[in-house]
Amino acid sequence: METNKGESPILNYLREYKNIVDKIADELCNKINNFIDINVIPKSNSDESKSFYYQKKGNFWQFLVEYGKESNKSIYSEKCLDNYYKSVEFSKSLDFKNNVKLESMYKLAYFLHEIAGKEEEGSKLMEEAYTKGKEALKNFDENDDEFADSFSILRLIEDNYYCWKED
Repeated sequence: METNKGESPILNYLREYKNIVDKIADELCNKINNFIDINVIPKSNSDESKSFYYQKKGNFWQFLVEYGKESNKSIYSEKCLDNYYKSVEFSKSLDFKNNVKLESMYKLAYFLHEIAGKEEEGSKLMEEAYTKGKEALKNFDENDDEFADSFSILRLIEDNYYCWKED
């Protein structure tokens, strides 16, 4: 194996290893998303479950955008956004105290703001999730098991909302 002058031979092995890991991650994420498309979403009977599974698909695409091959990032970014938008669309019938709704809005807003470079759109969506989620949960106890996940997600939303507002 040839190395460039001043470059460690270990660096070439690491590059090779990264290519192998990228290929495996790409294959696994594609298989999982295809499985969800073929076997799960068609059998989902509620907007909540469809929102949940489109969000999970978006998560796998986001992983590949952030850690996969550079050459596939724009394709994966489009697929990620498509699935996150579908997740938010299916969550529209859900109440703002629903953790699936809050998480789908959080995931899309975060991706738009931090990865896709659409800061304004991401900030507006995060603000909507924060203000409406906070209002919907104001009469509930954070220790209530039924809404514990919603409060946890609302804290993530709040942290990002105020952090972005300061920028």
